[in-house]
Amino acid sequence: MTYRRAHLAMNIILEIKCGNVEDSYRLLPALIVEMMRTNPGTYMRVFRARDLRPGGDDKFARLFWAFGPSIRSFQRTLRSIVLVDGTHLRGKYLGILLIAVGVDGNNGLVPLAFGVVETENEDSWCWFLYLVKRHILPGGIGALTLCSDRQKGLMQAVPKARNENAHNWIAAIPKENWASFYFKGERYDVLTTNRSECYNAVLKDARKLPIAAAVELTRFKSSEYIQKRQAMGLQWETKCTHYAEKHLGLTREQGRGYTAYRVGVHEFEVRSRDHHDVVNLLQQTCTCREFQTLGLPCGHAMAAIAITDFDEYDYCHKWFRIQMYRETYCEVLHPTVDRTQWELPPEPLQTVLPPIAKRPPGRPRTRRTDRELQSGVHRKCTICGKLGHNKRTCREPPMERQLPDESSIGPSAPVFNRYMIRNILRSISSIEHPRFHTYSVWWWCCRLGVPCAAPFFT
Repeated sequence: MTYRRAHLAMNIILEIKCGNVEDSYRLLPALIVEMMRTNPGTYMRVFRARDLRPGGDDKFARLFWAFGPSIRSFQRTLRSIVLVDGTHLRGKYLGILLIAVGVDGNNGLVPLAFGVVETENEDSWCWFLYLVKRHILPGGIGALTLCSDRQKGLMQAVPKARNENAHNWIAAIPKENWASFYFKGERYDVLTTNRSECYNAVLKDARKLPIAAAVELTRFKSSEYIQKRQAMGLQWETKCTHYAEKHLGLTREQGRGYTAYRVGVHEFEVRSRDHHDVVNLLQQTCTCREFQTLGLPCGHAMAAIAITDFDEYDYCHKWFRIQMYRETYCEVLHPTVDRTQWELPPEPLQTVLPPIAKRPPGRPRTRRTDRELQSGVHRKCTICGKLGHNKRTCREPPMERQLPDESSIGPSAPVFNRYMIRNILRSISSIEHPRFHTYSVWWWCCRLGVPCAAPFFT
């Protein structure tokens, strides 16, 4: 079977299962009405763009959706930190899937909002973050920490959002303190975007589906994720989550190596071998800043608590309480019924046509290239020892190696007689390659563990 035939068969199966790609865009308005009906508090909206070609109609441009249970969980029980990331869509029409996730009491992720944009630039990021701030964040949240991979468009969107108003998607951005929205606040031990990237991997199958099926898959994956955490939280019998209990165990062991002196009712001086810190249990602070950053007692605070009658769980923030964790996942995402049973409004819905841009010809790349991998990984040739290539493409002379003596070979090495050595030399010498000269043959014999190969080259 050729690749083209397999690709066409896969497209036919995908169309049978998920529907036509073009019809999927026309189905979006009805799907939005149904999802907002089955899950109250859900916000979904399609943004269209004017086709400037003669006779052109409004085309699909962007889509934003956030489920009601996730919005209420963030506003009630989650820390004021949001992780954002983007991933490429692989369907017939290209685009970028943007996601925003929160962090629960067990240091896991909570899906908050999703968006489909045409490209990842400052305009699309500014649009997405504005909708996140407007429809998900509570009014009196104050400073919020935004954790990202510092994508160029995202970093450029910050000064644009700080300025006057606008771009061509939002008529006017309120002149609030966007600097505090983006960068101020505590990181809460969240130093990377691994959580958002992990959820991108969860939505890997949605990247090649039609738009309506992709939205349905995000709802299904989020519902499955919430249900598993809900069942897990009901099984725990500790006062705090497993992440908090593990942290308390480590700091409790660490605090045994410190000596605490009581200065006041709630103030302590904690000394170690080469350093000392000041702990205030009433304000839940420590000069090492771990106490106030994590919301959990550090090793110095645990040493101070150990010489008092206080309970260490009284100094754990409410985010890590098991009751708060259960409240985070107390709601469920209700499924949508079959399309034939959707309750649509009497007035006609707006028409959404597919976007203008299409996927270019050729097979889409699904794996990262070497440049997208970590910057510290380099290829090293085992022949010449240089970086940048491997032994298959090597054109350099081999590096000098020392002949291993018989003691390094050991008694378990195979015994080679004169005829076996002759056959090995003939098979290697028959290779027509510039790097297989006499020294190479001698080195290969040594590498094969032939202890008596050296006399043949003397």
